[in-house]
Amino acid sequence: MRHTKSYLKGHPNPQFTRKSFVLLDGYWDFAFDDNDEGIINKWYQNFPKAHKILVPYAYQTIKSEINIQEPHNIVWYHKEFEHKTSNKRCILNFEGVDYQSDVYINGEHIGSNVGAYHRFSFDITKFLKDGKNDITVRVYDDYSCLRPRGKQRWMDESYECFYVDTTGIYKSVWIEYVGLTYLKSVKITPDIDTNLVTFDYDIDGNLDNIYVETIITYNDKLISKSINKVNRPQMTLSMDFSTDSATMKVAYWSPYSPNLYDVEFRILKDNEVIDEVLSYFGAVSYEAIGNSIYINHAPFYLKLILDQGYWKDSGMTSDEEKIIKDIKLMQDIGLNGCRKHEKIESDLFYYYCDILGYLLWQELPSPYEFRDQTIENATNEWIKIVKQHYNHPSLMTHVIFNESWGLMGIGKNKRQQELTVGLYHLTKSLDPTRFVISNDGWEHTKSDILTVHNYEQDASKLKEEYVNFTEIFAKNQRHAHRGTKRLLADSYEYEGQPVVFSEFAGIAFEKDTNKGWGYGNSVKDEQDFLNRLESQINVIESNPAFSGYCITQLSDVEQEVNGLVDENRNYKADKVKLRLIIAKK
Repeated sequence: MRHTKSYLKGHPNPQFTRKSFVLLDGYWDFAFDDNDEGIINKWYQNFPKAHKILVPYAYQTIKSEINIQEPHNIVWYHKEFEHKTSNKRCILNFEGVDYQSDVYINGEHIGSNVGAYHRFSFDITKFLKDGKNDITVRVYDDYSCLRPRGKQRWMDESYECFYVDTTGIYKSVWIEYVGLTYLKSVKITPDIDTNLVTFDYDIDGNLDNIYVETIITYNDKLISKSINKVNRPQMTLSMDFSTDSATMKVAYWSPYSPNLYDVEFRILKDNEVIDEVLSYFGAVSYEAIGNSIYINHAPFYLKLILDQGYWKDSGMTSDEEKIIKDIKLMQDIGLNGCRKHEKIESDLFYYYCDILGYLLWQELPSPYEFRDQTIENATNEWIKIVKQHYNHPSLMTHVIFNESWGLMGIGKNKRQQELTVGLYHLTKSLDPTRFVISNDGWEHTKSDILTVHNYEQDASKLKEEYVNFTEIFAKNQRHAHRGTKRLLADSYEYEGQPVVFSEFAGIAFEKDTNKGWGYGNSVKDEQDFLNRLESQINVIESNPAFSGYCITQLSDVEQEVNGLVDENRNYKADKVKLRLIIAKK
């Protein structure tokens, strides 16, 4: 495993790092506010300090050291940190807070945020003083289904495939010191056909006599360097990333060889560096040719795992060790990526997908009720998600909705269909380089890849359902998985795009059924499990209609006991035998 130059131990976002960061994870003061009295009583000035909580873990988790699962809609956080006044600006970053946040510095309200699955930041410079400073955060969360929830339950107990909810700060918090003029963000778009990489810079501050320097290296060798005058806050630059040190002049990124170029951005004023950011990019292309998926113009067969991203001690919060372990567990048995299901994972997860060569499907967590407010909430959140993770080469697919959740009438309802088509085109306008799926599983509208879900456990019946797929199933004459669900919504037709079997298996062992459930009848032992899994994979791989599959699922989660590994990440079947089944094609 080779890290990029931008990797700084402890930094939450290795894709965009500054060396001058201070991680604020750790113990914070914490209080429930069931009577909604915190604002009236000015807790942002005089915090009650009822509990201690370990950030970044939600209070519902063991790791938080509170471990209470009952709902509390309003919670407060408080922490002190040291600051020394300088000629730098101070940016406060939150990687993820669920759901509505109000942030105070030294008793002053500095800003608000709505949404659980994106990063947000505030410039807190003018609110700071020398010495000790106070951060206070008020968070409101509830059981509303008019917003992206994902697998978070909206009842007091877990049920079906929905798990304990998450409230408050559940990802990292940190501050960074930047120049008075600084690089807010950069969108990086490599093109393997021209060997050019395009940088779209967003620069904040006074632009008088400001230059941006961009340095590309590969394996510590200089590839290209450019210094450009900054005349506008937003500017675009293209640079050649060809190199004679690579056999084909370009070091491509792929699951087989996850090559990455390091990039250093410097903001200069009067020839002095006033801001510096480390980043990277991977040269990769994703495309569909006919009904096949291609990576870097070569056909590629997908072997993915459905990954819920839950851990028994930390809920939705991952850490570096957990991330590496989960990816390695799946790669070791021959899988080449994951569909991260109903959740947006930490930036550190995206980074390890990049450096380990692990393909990623990114999915908007579902809302569960269709109203105008749902459209607004989902759209606003999705725009931020797509923009924030654009630079990751491992990200190959955007999944907008899953199994018609929140759009239960989409088969015939024109408004619901138009939402998915609109979000498809919105996503394509932000990111034309990746696949977009409108509604994973069934009732597709506009999708670059069609996907099917089917938990039929009898392989012979599974095979029979997909005989003559193009002539029968894809023409929308056959129901998918159950009930009245069809592959395509009314008025939409199969256009010859690739088809991926994106949910199947979900097999539980008989010995675990006292703790929860799997799909179909449980299996008695390891050999029974292996036989069933292999027979289902054989059905999919032998059918030329399919360009890959996604197995349900990585691990057991609460009452779902249908993972390839248990809650403690122990394989349920021999690793070598699993690999022989998965890696044979």
